[in-house]
Amino acid sequence: MKMEFFRKWYQLFLCLVFLQGFSTEALAQLGSNSQEVWPAVEVFYRLNQRSRFLATLSGTKLDKTSYADGGVGIFYDHFTFPPRIAQKFLTHRNDSLPGKYLWLRMGYQFTNSSKSSEKDLNNHTIVTEVNSRTYLPAKFLGTLRNRVDWQFINEDFQVRYRPRIILERDFRTEYLFFTFRSFAEYFVYFGDPDSNRFRVQLGAEIKVARNLDYEIYWNHQFKYDHQPDAVDAFGMNLKFYFVKGVRVMEWEKIFPKKNKAGSDSPDAPN
Repeated sequence: MKMEFFRKWYQLFLCLVFLQGFSTEALAQLGSNSQEVWPAVEVFYRLNQRSRFLATLSGTKLDKTSYADGGVGIFYDHFTFPPRIAQKFLTHRNDSLPGKYLWLRMGYQFTNSSKSSEKDLNNHTIVTEVNSRTYLPAKFLGTLRNRVDWQFINEDFQVRYRPRIILERDFRTEYLFFTFRSFAEYFVYFGDPDSNRFRVQLGAEIKVARNLDYEIYWNHQFKYDHQPDAVDAFGMNLKFYFVKGVRVMEWEKIFPKKNKAGSDSPDAPN
C-alpha cells in the first residue's frame, strides 16, 4: 500500500517537473504581464452515455479594473467510435474508451464587452470541434482537440483554428478525488496572422460533491512581436453535472410527507 501511494505521488512530481520546464519562460514573466481573472460556471446535462448539453457563463476581469467582457454559450457533445477506416491504425489502449474515442462538439457562444471596457466587442461565434482521445502510459489521458471558430466580430467575419493538446490524470486519496490537467494551445487566425498566439495552462479539477466540481488553473499567453501581448490569467470554474432522469436531491428524505392517517400512527398522541 505504501509503495503504491509513493508511486502515484512520484508520477505526479515528475509531471509537475516536466510542465514546469515547459513553461519556464511564462513563469519568468509572471508579475510583469497583464493580469486577468477568468471566472466561469458550466452546467452539463447528460442525455445518455453518448450525448450531453453544456451551458456556459464566463467573464474576464482585468487587473485593477472592472470586468472587460462576459460571455454565454450553449453546446452539444456527442461521443462515438472512430470511423472504421481509422480503427486499423489505433492502438489497443483505445479499448479503454469504448464508444468515446471521438468527441464531437457543436455550439454557439456570444461575448459582449462591458460598458466600462476600452474596446467595444460584440462577438457571435459558431463553434465546431473534433476531439480524439486515448490513454497514454502512466494512466494519462491524452486529447487532441481540433476546434474551428466561425466568428462574427462587430459584424466582421473571421475564422480561427485552435489546435490543443491536453494531458489529464486522475488522483485519489482517502478523502479527495481530483484531476490534474494541462494543455498547450495555438490560435491560428486566417487572414490575420499577426493575431496568432500560443497559450499553456496548468490546473486541477477537484470533486466537491456528486454533482459539483471546482476547477482552478493558471493560464499564460506568450508575447509576440506583433499584436498579442503576454497575459497571465488565474481561472476558477464551477462545474455542475446533471443526468436525465436522475434526481439531484431526494426531497422526500429531507422533507418527509406526513402520514395522512395521523391518528393511526404509532407516534400519534393518544
